[in-house]
Amino acid sequence: LAIDADTRYLDPNAAAKKVSDLLRQHSASHPQIVFKKVDSTLRGNVAHELGAALRIQRELQARSSPVVAVLAPAFPANGRTTVKGRQLLNGRPLEKTEIWRRERKQGSSYIPEMLAEAGLRSALLDLETVRASNGDLRNVVVDLARSADVLVCDSEMESDLAAVANAASFLGAQAVGAGSAGLAYWLPQALSLAPTARVISGQSLAKGQTLFVIGSPSNSSREQAKALEPSSNIVTIPL
Repeated sequence: LAIDADTRYLDPNAAAKKVSDLLRQHSASHPQIVFKKVDSTLRGNVAHELGAALRIQRELQARSSPVVAVLAPAFPANGRTTVKGRQLLNGRPLEKTEIWRRERKQGSSYIPEMLAEAGLRSALLDLETVRASNGDLRNVVVDLARSADVLVCDSEMESDLAAVANAASFLGAQAVGAGSAGLAYWLPQALSLAPTARVISGQSLAKGQTLFVIGSPSNSSREQAKALEPSSNIVTIPL
């Protein structure tokens, strides 16, 4: 079940409340896996929403075993990586990029600092730990889950995210997975979730004319709009 909470531009308290309400509304009578999607450039209320998800999951679990959030916001395919706890875009700290300047986002891209502002205790798993080949990552995750709220995982490559997903899956419902589409890609396999057999037929898609709305002022979006313009079948209306 995927839910779009639409909280990016809410204030932190309102965003946290909405996440809490949604989790309670869709909670099941049995332990369930929760994945909190976050933006790979850390826009929105990442820390406060993750804190809300963690609190509700702890309430619903009501077990002696600790519930911890495993956070890996990297998305290497799009140049977003996490090194020494700092989120980078094409190797540059986010606070020095166009994305943060355009949205007037303040603060630091150092994730533990961001989490601390929301009252969350964090532990950093560096690349050496994430890439350990002898099963240490799973043991470290289990051990740190006893004392931390959020485990911040460095990731530079797809194999790093796969390792984080495998380690988090060992905790099952005792872990709140959190990350971008990068981590989300690896979780189903780590959790041994089979894909559904349902296929949407092309006949069910809307017919007729299509409207593209490109509303972001980013350079990437401007280039996407330019890629559409040469087509003789497209009328461009700049606003």
